[in-house]
Amino acid sequence: GTPTLPVLPPGMPVITAFPPAGATNITSGPIGPGTYGDLTIGGNKTVTLSGPGTYVFKSITATGPNSQLVFNFNATTTGKFLIYVSGDVLLNKLSCSIIGGSATRIYTEVQGTGSTNTIDKTVAFSMSNGSNGNGNTSSWFGSVWVPYAAIKIGTPNGPAMAIQGALWSGTQVNIQDGVTIVYAPTTVNTCSPPAITSQPATPAATCTGSGTQIISVTATGTGLTYSWRKGGISVTNGGPVSGQVTSVLTLTNATAADAGNYDVVVTGTCGSITSNVAAVTVNALPTISGSLNVCVGSTTSLTGSVTPDALTPWASANTSVATISNTGTVTPIGTAGGTSVITYKNSNGCTVTGTVIVNPLPALINAAGPDKP
Repeated sequence: GTPTLPVLPPGMPVITAFPPAGATNITSGPIGPGTYGDLTIGGNKTVTLSGPGTYVFKSITATGPNSQLVFNFNATTTGKFLIYVSGDVLLNKLSCSIIGGSATRIYTEVQGTGSTNTIDKTVAFSMSNGSNGNGNTSSWFGSVWVPYAAIKIGTPNGPAMAIQGALWSGTQVNIQDGVTIVYAPTTVNTCSPPAITSQPATPAATCTGSGTQIISVTATGTGLTYSWRKGGISVTNGGPVSGQVTSVLTLTNATAADAGNYDVVVTGTCGSITSNVAAVTVNALPTISGSLNVCVGSTTSLTGSVTPDALTPWASANTSVATISNTGTVTPIGTAGGTSVITYKNSNGCTVTGTVIVNPLPALINAAGPDKP
């Protein structure tokens, strides 16, 4: 009849950022979860991994004959063996066995590149087929993920060996003669890491204490969270800042202290990604120099800081009291005097105001006596 093919997962497992290997080399055991150096299983040696949990090794090597590795679940019904190896795994004719569990609860990730494999430096996980010396054929249990190099199982024209689990490689899976594989994959995370589809754009500059700047990001992924930063340091909601943990950061009435380079760290179920930088500019307010007091019949000249606006740098709110030219000359109107608010705008669009006081001329008083003409 037609064989039933296994259903493969939708993508490769996520590359794990696991802890660094430890300093203690292992040549015998049992050992429990922890971080270790090199695991070397020599001839007539058995190493037992005692209990589910995370095991980190620098490398794993079996030199045989009669090298054995035992996965002892210690009668637990939950939990997985998570075996992380920063270097290569060269197992030769290692024989494996399980106590009280199944291959679907064993996951091995090998991040070596094959650099220590003297036979084939493209292979980071390798096994040979045949008897390991005590009548047991070489074998392995659990899923194996090798993102940076190849997996090679068996030898040409070799005797039997058995794998229960699944094999993933970022480059190649090479299965030779005499190898039997029972597909029993470990449930591993194959979701995609977050991706930014729309980077934050630099917002239009505002003037100190006024206006709103909005920076936003669009990302894809699962379980996304956001953390906006300025200069690499997380900002805090409050004052001008709102939306720190959302996809949209808003700065309202920002000051010079809020200017700088902003980015956002987007974190999802399968990792995190940092956006490009958006530069926030907050322009200082201009100043007005010159006398704001003027007498009827005279003028006063005012000067604004920075470059003036090209069209209407100056404006008078009460032109019945005083007008002002584009060059800053204040001219009183009429003889009664009064006040008018003068506004100066620079080329950044920032404004400052000052009040011009127009003083009326003093009245003439007839100082002659009654008998004087």
